[in-house]
Amino acid sequence: MSQTPKPAPKNSKPSKPPIPLLTVSVPDAQEEFIPLEDLQENTQGASNKLQATMRAVGQRQPVVLEALSNGKYRVRDGNRRIAAARKLGWKDIHALVYPMMTDSQWALVIAGLHNRASNPVEEARLFRELKKTLTEEGISANTGHPVQVIRARLALLALPDDVLDLIGTPTLALGIAERTAKLQGHFLTKAVSEIRSKARTGDTFSATELGEIKVARQGFLAAKLSSAAPSVSVPLIPPSEVLAAEVRELCERRGVSLDELLHELRPAPQVQAAPRQNVAVRRAVN
Repeated sequence: MSQTPKPAPKNSKPSKPPIPLLTVSVPDAQEEFIPLEDLQENTQGASNKLQATMRAVGQRQPVVLEALSNGKYRVRDGNRRIAAARKLGWKDIHALVYPMMTDSQWALVIAGLHNRASNPVEEARLFRELKKTLTEEGISANTGHPVQVIRARLALLALPDDVLDLIGTPTLALGIAERTAKLQGHFLTKAVSEIRSKARTGDTFSATELGEIKVARQGFLAAKLSSAAPSVSVPLIPPSEVLAAEVRELCERRGVSLDELLHELRPAPQVQAAPRQNVAVRRAVN
């Protein structure tokens, strides 16, 4: 016996709409070994750690290239691996070669199809491209990256490009860069200037320098809030009112009515003395 479905409660919350997925098709890549002389990487150089790893275990992840119409290649992912291979004296490198695609297709390829620890700046720029089409939750659904990671990467883009390129170098650690990107206005400008100065001398922009800027910012905000707060004028209570309140309280404690007290406080009538007669006059009368 079929039952009539019960209507949904009136107070039930509407279900959330499904997270949209990108409706783009990505062509298959060709797996090839490309001569290093045909490639031009865009990087400040590979780290010694990366070179040591590639020397010991080889190339773990293929680089990603775009085959251009003029027969050349554009490095889409793997600049530092190419630089490390060149320093190691390799002649070619393992690559996935894609045809020319749209920016959204490339963003999806790099951010979602390659499961590895990417350069955070590259990730930030990819997420920015995907954010033109998707929400942060949508990017997470399409790429598998947690939403909090996506937000942290996007926040990095408050820093200028030359400072972003310093992330991961001895000058600027990722954690310090993320905290710096939260600064605003004059304090962000000052931090960027300090980072550039450290980069020129080969020094590190440490948590100490960032802390000094943040302390200055907190002091500035506190002073600004204090000056912006409306002044509270406290009216002065006349002394007579204060005394009257104290007297009333004292009367209540002593059990004396205020009228009785006022009666007692009235000035006593003065008894005028009889005028003293002149001694000569009293003698004359007598």
